Amino acid sequence: MIEIERFLMRTNQSKADLLRALGEDPKSSILSAYASGRSKPSFEMCQKLLLHGMSISELFGDEVDEKIKLLYIETVSSNVSKNPRDVVVNGLKAVLAELETKNQTLFI
Repeated sequence: MIEIERFLMRTNQSKADLLRALGEDPKSSILSAYASGRSKPSFEMCQKLLLHGMSISELFGDEVDEKIKLLYIETVSSNVSKNPRDVVVNGLKAVLAELETKNQTLFI
C-alpha cells in the first residue's frame, strides 16, 4: 500500500493540497483508496506522485527502494557511466519483472 499519510506528514500538506497539485478533484477519495489498497494508481499517477516529491519507498515500499539502491551502487561501482534516472528506471523494471515472475502485483 502507498504511504500517503507518511508523505503528507513529511511534506506538510493536506490530501486536498496534494490532489490539487496532481490535477485531481480536492474532494476525491482516490488517495484513501490507494492508501488502503482498494485501488492501485496508474503508471501516469505514479509518475505524477514521484514528480511531486513522493519517494520510491513511500510509493512502492521499502523493499523496492532497497533493490533500486543496490542496483545503483552496483552500477556506480562498476564504473559504468549512466544517467542516475536511467539507473532508477532500469531498477524499477528489474524489480517489476522479478515480481511478475513471482505472480505478484505492484501498484501499476
